[in-house]
Amino acid sequence: MASNVDEMLEWDKYPTYNTYLKMMEYFEQQYGDICRVDTIGYSNKGLLILAVKISDNVNSNEAEPEFFYSSTIHGDEVTGYYLMLRLINTLLSAYNTDQELTTLVNTTQIYINPLANPDGTYYKDTNSVVGSTRYNANRVD
Repeated sequence: MASNVDEMLEWDKYPTYNTYLKMMEYFEQQYGDICRVDTIGYSNKGLLILAVKISDNVNSNEAEPEFFYSSTIHGDEVTGYYLMLRLINTLLSAYNTDQELTTLVNTTQIYINPLANPDGTYYKDTNSVVGSTRYNANRVD
């Protein structure tokens, strides 16, 4: 488990829940001109459900196509969680260096929710995904 953002950016571990929160903050702090993090809800246990908006005009609602990507609705399907964090990082870090990705960000409003079910993913404890479960804290699929 990655216990800080630097470890997470090596892309060989899953984040603890706290590292996930710090990573989302990092994205907004490092790339605030094209990235905004919003709380879109709370889990049954009160954990944050977050989404990032990636756009060249991140504080505006433009007349552009909008895409919402979500993963780990089933808490034990953690690969999507990891991959969505990588997608966020790739889109942000490649902006203004990769023409195709820059065009995508400039012409689309992209919303990404990497972790839709934090209760299931961090079922036993927020420091590990070991023991994750499909269900939320109320045992609802």
